[in-house]
Amino acid sequence: IFGSTSTIIAPIIKKFPKAKLINRSNQFYRDPKSIYEEIIDTEDLNIIYNSAMLCSKMAFEQNDKYITEALFVNVVRFVQLIEMLNQEKKQFNAIFISSESAKKGSFDTTYWMSKNFGEQFVREVKLRNINSSIIALSPSTILDSQMTKSRKDIDLLDQYRKAHPKQRFLSSEEVSFMILKLIEAP
Repeated sequence: IFGSTSTIIAPIIKKFPKAKLINRSNQFYRDPKSIYEEIIDTEDLNIIYNSAMLCSKMAFEQNDKYITEALFVNVVRFVQLIEMLNQEKKQFNAIFISSESAKKGSFDTTYWMSKNFGEQFVREVKLRNINSSIIALSPSTILDSQMTKSRKDIDLLDQYRKAHPKQRFLSSEEVSFMILKLIEAP
């Protein structure tokens, strides 16, 4: 599991207590080969990539250091890992947790671009092991996530909520449930 122990990931860790958690800061500063070596011998390899950096600044206001780290955390480490596994024809199942921002955009253009790139990669990558799978899950706004709670554009959030087919946001529990179902699917 890549990412933080967020409200989405906590129930998954509870269900799979032996799961390895590689948090965001470790991911950026570690060599991708060391991450690969840590997981390559795992049987029934399921990868949940739930890493994200979102900034309340537009790309032109972000410094190069932030942009580089955000791109690596949001998408590049995922691509590197999948390419390494694919090169070895390792069987795996991967879930890239994206965002509806990949399609509709975000105030943070760096976040928007990286999630869009990730979804494009998932669509286009050719897996070398026919038993492997890779999908992108792009939930809408998640009501109880830290990303939503920390937002200041309440009026825009209200517009999103009203435009949502259910007239409400998803909960972390609903997103966790979907991830668990995808992992447990034959």
